[in-house]
Amino acid sequence: SRRSSSALQTLGGGILTAAPWLMKGLSVAGTAAMFLVGGGILVHGIGPLHHAVQDALAGSSGFLAGLAEMALNAGFGVLAGAITLGAVTLFGKLRGGHGAHA
Repeated sequence: SRRSSSALQTLGGGILTAAPWLMKGLSVAGTAAMFLVGGGILVHGIGPLHHAVQDALAGSSGFLAGLAEMALNAGFGVLAGAITLGAVTLFGKLRGGHGAHA
Protein backbone atom coordinates (compact mmCIF):
# COMPACT_ATOMS: atom_id res chain seq x y z
CA SER A 1 0.00 0.00 0.00
CA ARG A 2 2.80 2.40 0.88
CA ARG A 3 4.75 1.45 -2.23
CA SER A 4 1.67 2.06 -4.36
CA SER A 5 1.05 5.43 -2.73
CA SER A 6 4.69 6.44 -3.11
CA ALA A 7 4.70 5.39 -6.77
CA LEU A 8 1.53 7.37 -7.42
CA GLN A 9 2.99 10.44 -5.72
CA THR A 10 6.14 10.12 -7.83
CA LEU A 11 4.05 9.75 -10.98
CA GLY A 12 1.91 12.74 -10.00
CA GLY A 13 5.00 14.84 -9.32
CA GLY A 14 6.40 13.89 -12.71
CA ILE A 15 3.17 14.88 -14.43
CA LEU A 16 3.17 18.23 -12.62
CA THR A 17 6.80 18.82 -13.58
CA ALA A 18 6.15 17.99 -17.23
CA ALA A 19 2.86 19.90 -17.51
CA PRO A 20 4.30 23.34 -18.43
CA TRP A 21 6.45 21.85 -21.20
CA LEU A 22 3.56 19.74 -22.41
CA MET A 23 1.26 22.77 -22.57
CA LYS A 24 3.88 24.85 -24.39
CA GLY A 25 4.44 22.04 -26.88
CA LEU A 26 0.72 21.66 -27.47
CA SER A 27 0.32 25.41 -28.03
CA VAL A 28 3.16 25.46 -30.59
CA ALA A 29 1.83 22.35 -32.35
CA GLY A 30 -1.71 23.77 -32.36
CA THR A 31 -0.56 27.07 -33.85
CA ALA A 32 1.41 25.26 -36.55
CA ALA A 33 -1.62 23.08 -37.30
CA MET A 34 -3.84 26.15 -37.69
CA PHE A 35 -1.41 27.67 -40.21
CA LEU A 36 -1.22 24.37 -42.11
CA VAL A 37 -4.98 23.86 -42.22
CA GLY A 38 -5.78 27.51 -42.97
CA GLY A 39 -3.16 27.68 -45.70
CA GLY A 40 -4.45 24.42 -47.17
CA ILE A 41 -8.00 25.76 -47.23
CA LEU A 42 -6.82 28.92 -48.98
CA VAL A 43 -4.67 27.07 -51.51
CA HIS A 44 -7.42 24.60 -52.35
CA GLY A 45 -10.07 27.32 -52.47
CA ILE A 46 -8.22 29.50 -54.97
CA GLY A 47 -8.09 27.52 -58.21
CA PRO A 48 -5.13 29.21 -59.93
CA LEU A 49 -3.08 29.06 -56.73
CA HIS A 50 -3.90 25.38 -56.24
CA HIS A 51 -2.87 24.60 -59.81
CA ALA A 52 0.34 26.62 -59.42
CA VAL A 53 1.28 24.62 -56.32
CA GLN A 54 0.47 21.34 -58.06
CA ASP A 55 2.50 22.36 -61.12
CA ALA A 56 5.44 23.36 -58.92
CA LEU A 57 5.38 19.94 -57.26
CA ALA A 58 4.71 17.94 -60.44
CA GLY A 59 8.27 16.63 -60.70
CA SER A 60 8.43 15.32 -57.15
CA SER A 61 6.63 12.46 -55.49
CA GLY A 62 6.29 10.66 -52.20
CA PHE A 63 7.30 11.98 -48.84
CA LEU A 64 9.23 15.02 -50.08
CA ALA A 65 6.33 16.15 -52.28
CA GLY A 66 3.96 15.93 -49.32
CA LEU A 67 6.41 17.80 -47.13
CA ALA A 68 6.86 20.52 -49.76
CA GLU A 69 3.10 20.89 -50.16
CA MET A 70 2.67 21.22 -46.39
CA ALA A 71 5.43 23.85 -46.30
CA LEU A 72 3.74 25.84 -49.06
CA ASN A 73 0.37 25.56 -47.31
CA ALA A 74 1.95 26.74 -44.05
CA GLY A 75 3.61 29.64 -45.87
CA PHE A 76 0.30 30.77 -47.34
CA GLY A 77 -1.30 30.36 -43.91
CA VAL A 78 1.35 32.55 -42.28
CA LEU A 79 1.02 35.12 -45.09
CA ALA A 80 -2.76 35.23 -44.68
CA GLY A 81 -2.36 35.56 -40.91
CA ALA A 82 0.12 38.42 -41.31
CA ILE A 83 -2.18 40.25 -43.72
CA THR A 84 -5.12 39.77 -41.36
CA LEU A 85 -3.10 40.97 -38.36
CA GLY A 86 -1.97 44.04 -40.31
CA ALA A 87 -5.52 44.85 -41.39
CA VAL A 88 -6.92 44.44 -37.87
CA THR A 89 -4.09 46.53 -36.39
CA LEU A 90 -4.59 49.27 -38.99
CA PHE A 91 -8.34 49.25 -38.43
CA GLY A 92 -7.78 49.57 -34.69
CA LYS A 93 -5.43 52.53 -35.15
CA LEU A 94 -7.78 54.26 -37.58
CA ARG A 95 -10.61 53.70 -35.15
CA GLY A 96 -8.53 55.17 -32.34
CA GLY A 97 -8.74 52.16 -30.07
CA HIS A 98 -6.01 51.19 -27.63
CA GLY A 99 -6.92 47.55 -27.22
CA ALA A 100 -9.26 44.79 -28.16
CA HIS A 101 -12.14 46.31 -26.21
CA ALA A 102 -11.44 50.00 -26.69
